[in-house]
Amino acid sequence: MKYALGLVESYGNDFQKNLMSIEKTLMKAKEQRVELLLFSELFLGELNFTEESVGFFQLKMLAVNYDVPFGIGLMLENHNSYVVFDKDGSLLLKHRVGNSETFELNHREFSVVLGDEGFDIENPRSSLVLWPILINSSPQEWFNEVMSKYRLQCKNLGSEVILINGVRPEMSYGGGFYLKNQQFVLNQPMEQIGLSIFDD
Repeated sequence: MKYALGLVESYGNDFQKNLMSIEKTLMKAKEQRVELLLFSELFLGELNFTEESVGFFQLKMLAVNYDVPFGIGLMLENHNSYVVFDKDGSLLLKHRVGNSETFELNHREFSVVLGDEGFDIENPRSSLVLWPILINSSPQEWFNEVMSKYRLQCKNLGSEVILINGVRPEMSYGGGFYLKNQQFVLNQPMEQIGLSIFDD
């Protein structure tokens, strides 16, 4: 299966700018035949959405228009959440901290842990774990100490973990990895912005 990390700038609470950024990223993902595109925790800032809001509908339609499933972090009904849209616009997953639902895509099972929630997990999951985060660490801090902390915790999450960090100016610098049996399939450094594509 072909994945991509959407390591592109988030504009905080500017929804229209974020929407344009998501659309451009989806366009590139479609060209590369990506089967699941992942954005970070709180990519859409602190704006509060409901499933009936216009903004939420616009996100659904992007999945439909570009025929690419994608996951994205947002505030949904006043909760820090992560949603995954299928390419037909339907919701594959609506995750809030403390939930443990899974979803299936292309005959693979996935689950999500969000931000610091990942450090509360003690029993490995059989599914491929998606771990969207938004951390305020410099690239040097990430390389020297923070990445190893997240990597060590992956042992408690499962044998396969995809982590993606947000990109926000002077706050969060991106980066991410895909670990399979504790080995890096992908190790994307901070500050390398764009679409990072890999296969499982």
